[in-house]
Amino acid sequence: AFGCSRFIVYISRRSHNAQMVRNHRLNRTVEEHLTTNANVREQIANPRANENSEQRNQRLHANTLKPREARQRVSDAHRANERQWIQNRRALPRASFSRLDFEYDPEINFSTHPLITIGGMDKECQHCYAFKYKGETAGLWHLGKCHFYRSSKQKKCPMESTQHM
Repeated sequence: AFGCSRFIVYISRRSHNAQMVRNHRLNRTVEEHLTTNANVREQIANPRANENSEQRNQRLHANTLKPREARQRVSDAHRANERQWIQNRRALPRASFSRLDFEYDPEINFSTHPLITIGGMDKECQHCYAFKYKGETAGLWHLGKCHFYRSSKQKKCPMESTQHM
């Protein structure tokens, strides 16, 4: 919390200073504005007047390289961020596994996922004798009909009789 308040204070100070500079520029007269512009022009022109053609070419070349290097740094950072995002996305455990079999990614180790159990169907439904996985919820087979028959204490599942029709 202290770091956050200190950060807010820094932003607040910076915006206060920016506001003061803005107000100063708005309140100056036309003569002050022209004088300031002339001084800035002079500060830039004096060093340029004293440079030879080789120095000028170096300065112009450096000026063309600066934006290119800045773009390269940004694109490198963007690529690195995108690579990191993809790695994180692949490493994330999937909250929903619906239709995952159509989007299989061989780089994901599904056997280490806490929600995935790889094993045999060794448990038998006590109502319809269907096999299920060990950790699977009881009574969810046959679109929920098994749950209905579980409560009515029937031993034979009617799905078996509909299959013979």
